[in-house]
Amino acid sequence: MPANIISINGEQFTLVPVPSDSPTVTFVKAALSLAAPEKGVSATPSMFIVGQKYLIRTVTMIITGILVEQDEKFLKMDKAAWIADTGRFHDCLSKGTVNECEPAVSYALVGIGSIVDAYPWEHALPHKQG
Repeated sequence: MPANIISINGEQFTLVPVPSDSPTVTFVKAALSLAAPEKGVSATPSMFIVGQKYLIRTVTMIITGILVEQDEKFLKMDKAAWIADTGRFHDCLSKGTVNECEPAVSYALVGIGSIVDAYPWEHALPHKQG
């Protein structure tokens, strides 16, 4: 069998060279990073936008802030606050109202793996305790 042909479960496949920056290679790297992040394959760029304000729900809490930096594991949020009680969630998102806010002293690091969902925040950030 020639070197560029492989056999899997009795079927033969021809290996074709693919540029390392092709969409297919990018997709495969992203899929591998999700399946086996310990292998050191980097994920595709985040959907989060640096400079954007967000309300982020994690598995245990809700954080608001401005995204100032990110890497593969964390989002760094400036002017961050823990939102202990959003009140009615639609009102929170549409009007920017919250029932209880605990501002961070400086910034907060949010573990990307803990994020359940995130929403752009189009209002003044809640930053008054209470």
